[in-house]
Parts: sequence; structure tokens; C-alpha cells
Amino acid sequence: MRAVITRLALVLVTLGLAVVPVAACGGASTAGTSVTVLIPWEQQTDSSEYNAFVAVIGQFERESHINVKLQDSRSESQQLDADLAADDPPDVVDFPHPGDLYPYLEQRRLQPLQVSLQHYADPWRSLAMLGTGMVYAVPVKVDVQSLIWYSTAVKQPPATWEALAADSRLPGTPWCLGLQNGAVSGWPGTYWIANLLLSMYGVGAYQDWIRGTLPWDSAQVSHVWQEWGTLLRNGDAILNGRLGALTTPFNKALATGHCEFEVGALAASGLPSTTGYRYARFPAISGGPSPTIVSGDFMAQFTSNPNAVKLLAYLASDEAQAVWVHQPLAHAFSADEHVPLASYPGGAEQGVVGMLRDQSTLCFSPGALMATDVNAAFNQAVLEYINAPGSLSGLLNGLEQTQEGVGASPLKDLACSRTDASS
Repeated sequence: MRAVITRLALVLVTLGLAVVPVAACGGASTAGTSVTVLIPWEQQTDSSEYNAFVAVIGQFERESHINVKLQDSRSESQQLDADLAADDPPDVVDFPHPGDLYPYLEQRRLQPLQVSLQHYADPWRSLAMLGTGMVYAVPVKVDVQSLIWYSTAVKQPPATWEALAADSRLPGTPWCLGLQNGAVSGWPGTYWIANLLLSMYGVGAYQDWIRGTLPWDSAQVSHVWQEWGTLLRNGDAILNGRLGALTTPFNKALATGHCEFEVGALAASGLPSTTGYRYARFPAISGGPSPTIVSGDFMAQFTSNPNAVKLLAYLASDEAQAVWVHQPLAHAFSADEHVPLASYPGGAEQGVVGMLRDQSTLCFSPGALMATDVNAAFNQAVLEYINAPGSLSGLLNGLEQTQEGVGASPLKDLACSRTDASS
């Protein structure tokens, strides 16, 4: 049995709160036949994603007779660090940001994996190797962040830059925006900034920004933030205004039905189904779609437990990936290109898969690649900008100072990749 009381005490001291392990799936465990997994999806607040994972590992438990013990926490990194300090880490950990894996690689905490990712597309496959040529993580599910979801009642879909600008000027509060997500509040706004930068200045500027060679306080980046403020009418176009954006959970705004548009992944929309909604790809200012921003969850192994090896091999398989994406409320996608299109539950999901597999450029989300301190400052800057748009200059200067202080992420050169054969 894991040392729950010791770990809980450490977490209480470190965070001022308790994270209670979730009951194991599949019944009682016998010594040597279990594996512990730390996940970011909480049963109460992220029930769809949590339940989808339970369905996936349920099949593994039945086939392997290995009991999967789940722990869920929104403060994963703090709990993991406390567990490592107590020399009692979970066997497997899910990371929503691949950049967060790198410090553990440097500390030699990660176990190299004998898992084949040959069916997996870039940028996920390269990120799973952390630039080493060896697999250190499995990209268990992925998302597309360059989608604009809109009500079917909208007469002019935001499929072009002109339509996007016109829709933003509609009477009332056309934009749904929820920025609240506990310790990581603000992140939905970072996808706005990333999409606008790609739309307005292209892949080269985006890659330079990730590398740190396009400064935060440059004219281009400043223009992107100002354009975001213009599209949101400095808060007047947001459902319930600035305060509404700051206090509404990220997965609650669109689901209210009182606004027409939202930028981001389907999994973050909070929609129980896509009925009544369609999506458009974020448009480029020069015409046509912009390169697509994607994200993903990566699971890594922290112990020598052979059951963890079996679990990760299963999660990387075509079979497990097909089970995961088939869960109707999970809104999950797979980087495994051998997962049949028919495994996805609906037309909207299958259309998004087409975006992932067509001949386009995929760029990984900025917060997932930037250094942890830069990402945290980016999230905070989003909140402060929404609250006080006039503070932009100071915010960008602060972000640039943070960037210069910590340097670029080791994964900075893996930001974008082509999905066609010429990549």
C-alpha cells in the first residue's frame, strides 16, 4: 500500500490543501498486480475526460488482471514533486504540457520506454522523445486548439478574417470566454494569442516567439494582443463582460447558450454534444486557414514497476486509442494515424481528425513548450490584460524579463511540423 498519510502531509504543507487518491478501478488489488497513475482530470470537475480514461483502463484491467489505481489532482506538479521528495512517486504520470517533462528527464527520473510510436504523427512523436531519439512518453490523447465554435443560428460563420471581425461587432456579447481554472487560470486566452500570431504573422514568427527570438515586447506581439482586445471590444463583446471572463470556468461559457462563438478545443467547450454548433478553422489574415495549433497529454513512467510498462504499451496501441476516442463525451483525438475514422463518435469529431491528417502545418501550443515560469507568467498576463487592457505595455515588458531570466525551452525547435510527406 502506498504511503498515503505521509504523502498527504507533504502535500498539505506544500500546497495548503489535500489531494485524495481516487478509488481504484476493477476491484481489490493483490500485491504485485497494480499500477498507480496520477492524472489531471478530476472526477467532479472533469467528469467526461475522467470517465473516458476509466473506460480505457477498464479494458486493460480485464485483459491483464492488473489493477489501475487512480489519483487525480489539478496540482499535479506539486503533488508529484512531494511524492518524489518522499521517494514514493506514482508509477505513471499524465502531463498536459510536454515541456514539463524535461526537468524530470534532466533529473534522470524518467524511465525510457520500449514503445513504438511509428504510427504517430509529428509533432507528438518528436515531443514524446524530448529531443533525445528515445521514447520517454506516450501521447495518449490530443486536441485541436485552432477551432472557432459557433451556434448554427449564426448567419455568417467566422471562416475568413473579415467575417471574424464582423462577427465580433455583432450586437450584444457574441464571444464566450471563461478563464477560470484554479491555479492555471488564464490559459484559454493564451490560445487566442497563439492563433492570432499565426494568423497575422505566420509560422516563422510563431517559431521565433517560442524560441524567444521574437520578444514579447516586440511590435508584432504587441499588435497581436491589441488585435485581441479589438475583437473582444475590450471586454464589451464577452458574455458578462470582463468580470464574467475572469470568473467563469473555462468549460462553462459556451455551454450556457447565451453567446455565439468560442475559440479552443472541443474538449474544453463543455458541450455535451455538438448538436446546434459548428466549427470553423481560425482564419489567416491573408486568406484561407491558418496553420493549426494542437496540444496533447503525454504519460511518462517514474518507477520500474513492470505493470507500468504493460499499461503504457497498451495505451500506445491502436486498440486503446480507438477505445479512447470512441467515448462520446470525451471529445478526445489521437495522434495515432492507424485509428480508424469510424472509431470517432460523430461527424464533427471526424472532421477535426481530417484537419489533423491533411497536408497542413501543425504547431504545438505555446504554454506546452515554453519554460514553466514563462507559461505561468503568460497565464497571469492574460488575466491582467482582460481586467485592464491599458496595462499591456507593462505586462509585455514583464513577460520579456521573465523570458530572458529563464531562457528558452529545450523543446523550442519542435514547435511546428508539416503533416504531409515532404516534412
